[in-house]
Amino acid sequence: MIKRLFLALTIIGCLTGCGKTLKTQNDKDSLLNIDRQFSKLSAEKGIYTAFDTFMADSAIMYRENGLPMKGRTEIRDILSKDVGGTLLWEPFFADIASSGNLGYTLGEYEYSFTDSTGQKQSAFGNYVTIWRKQADGNWKFVFDAGTKTPPAKAKKVDAAPLPERKAMMSLDHQDR
Repeated sequence: MIKRLFLALTIIGCLTGCGKTLKTQNDKDSLLNIDRQFSKLSAEKGIYTAFDTFMADSAIMYRENGLPMKGRTEIRDILSKDVGGTLLWEPFFADIASSGNLGYTLGEYEYSFTDSTGQKQSAFGNYVTIWRKQADGNWKFVFDAGTKTPPAKAKKVDAAPLPERKAMMSLDHQDR
């Protein structure tokens, strides 16, 4: 009797734990897809529209050599002055808090623009975006920061996920 009870509890525990792992991976994949939708909207409708659509009212953004931008009003004001560049990015990793309402994505970006002499230029870098699930169930970013990559390490952003980086990030986070 005790052996059967132990076996039943073990099976229930495994099923519960396995379900949580699957749900967590689905949540991470969902957050990666949301970040990709964010990038797609940036490519299709522009930086201003994309950021305005995906930011929380209390969002904060950090950019190199600049002061933090705080809140929707300030961010919109600064982004409205964009000179028509194109910002694309591809996330390669996401993680979600056990609460399920906070997560982050890491990725690479490419910003392309035409300079004052008419020459096309590109800047590359890495970013981190912190997301919070809103009361309506949608994810909005609450923090976004990017850093430029030195030119020697810069590469064009690929629309496909970066499986080798995703695998490395998973290995780095297994000890949690």
